[in-house]
Amino acid sequence: MRHLVGLIGENVRRGLAVGEFASVDHGEVVMFGRRALVLEGVLPPELTKGYYCRRALVHVDAESGLLMNIRIYDWTDRLVEEYGYEDFKPDLTLTTADFSPENPRYRF
Repeated sequence: MRHLVGLIGENVRRGLAVGEFASVDHGEVVMFGRRALVLEGVLPPELTKGYYCRRALVHVDAESGLLMNIRIYDWTDRLVEEYGYEDFKPDLTLTTADFSPENPRYRF
């Protein structure tokens, strides 16, 4: 998630700096049983400008401010990526055992 948010953030900052970024507030919806703010970022239609995408539709948890869903559209307005985070736990503590193939809970 960090990489994607960073990539989109960099494109937004670059677009704002040269007046090539527009945002649209689509209000609120319910997603995954929670209130979500729906925001859209639109960049120039020219692929040669070097942006990651033409537009992105983002759902942000209204309470926590965390990303819940992002949809990435290309320059033909085709959906090319979608990521959803239904039960994201940012304060979850993981240990090395959580990544070990010897962990008996994985039943390998």
